[in-house]
Amino acid sequence: MSTVNPIDLQYATALDQRNQKPDGNMGKDDFLKLLVGQLKAQDPMNPMEDKDFMGQLAQFSQLEQMTNVSSMLEDQRAFNLIGREVTYNDKQTGELVTGTVEKVTILNGKTTLTIGGTSGIEVEAVTEVR
Repeated sequence: MSTVNPIDLQYATALDQRNQKPDGNMGKDDFLKLLVGQLKAQDPMNPMEDKDFMGQLAQFSQLEQMTNVSSMLEDQRAFNLIGREVTYNDKQTGELVTGTVEKVTILNGKTTLTIGGTSGIEVEAVTEVR
């Protein structure tokens, strides 16, 4: 089994931190970047064994499927809010606003709500459902 130079891995991690999501979680793209970085940094005289590589690809596949399920659940949650009265935290004013969910929009993988005529409200901003 091949080892990765810790300095190369630290450098790759530092580079990835610049592009990391605000919540600090790694996604499937981050995992793939680390896997590619590991392949680039491996010793050509002692390459990664097939079984190790396949194990990492299986982990990547599981991560991708979990990400897809999570996205579907978020969309389902948003659709279930249509017609319901909700309270959400307005990003611009910081105040709590109450209104009825009129529409759900999914654009470029981002799910937003239209509440009381105001569009572009993130599902995560909802603090109460009645």
